[in-house]
Amino acid sequence: MIEENEFEVYENSPIVLAIIQFRYRKIEEFNSAEIIKLGGQIKKDFPKSNVSILRTLKLNHAGETKVSIGNNEVNGVRFDSADNNKVLTIETEKFTYEVHGKYPGWKAIKNEVEKLWELFNGALNGLQLIGLSMRYTNRINLPLETDNLTKYFTTFLNSNTGNHLINQFQLRYTSVLEANLIIHVGHALEQAIGDSIPYFFDIDVINMIEIPNEKSAIWDIFSKLRSKKNSVFNDGITEETKKLIR
Repeated sequence: MIEENEFEVYENSPIVLAIIQFRYRKIEEFNSAEIIKLGGQIKKDFPKSNVSILRTLKLNHAGETKVSIGNNEVNGVRFDSADNNKVLTIETEKFTYEVHGKYPGWKAIKNEVEKLWELFNGALNGLQLIGLSMRYTNRINLPLETDNLTKYFTTFLNSNTGNHLINQFQLRYTSVLEANLIIHVGHALEQAIGDSIPYFFDIDVINMIEIPNEKSAIWDIFSKLRSKKNSVFNDGITEETKKLIR
């Protein structure tokens, strides 16, 4: 397992969104009623719930083209906290936990996801895990006078001619580190707000491989994904940025 102190913990964490996701082969007999029933056990933390309905369109090209709406299909169940900062979505192919706003720390997220997965796991009939992923979006507020991103980041867009300034941009790239390990990285420079410039640094780490539905195997992989995510983050920022978030 990855040690908790392997990477620096930043006092002013820039994380504004954290997503932990389990991926599995489509569950054909999705028991939404059982999911909702189990949701009663987390009603204190997730008082709001909604069923997601999928509707298909059928196209008939024989003769005159006609469009008809297929049968309703329950695609999943969503649970929200009272302040909408925490969201749990259980779907036919994914189990997703989201935390918006102030980051509570990895231990708190890990503990909550473990409990939620253990609670609902048994209701996902015929479950075959095929992947795990985590996505973290960081918002770093740069000083308003910032005119050189090399001071803060190791990857950026820049004009060598000096004829124009880049005031806003979005940049996304993908790295394949191993056969089944994919990392998507996004950078976005937004318009200034007040006395700072919002810079978004988004990291999505995905392991796509069949996984035994066992607690030790699952959390060993999540620990490795977290290690990769932290490595990408720390390699992508400079010491000057670290000063802003310490």
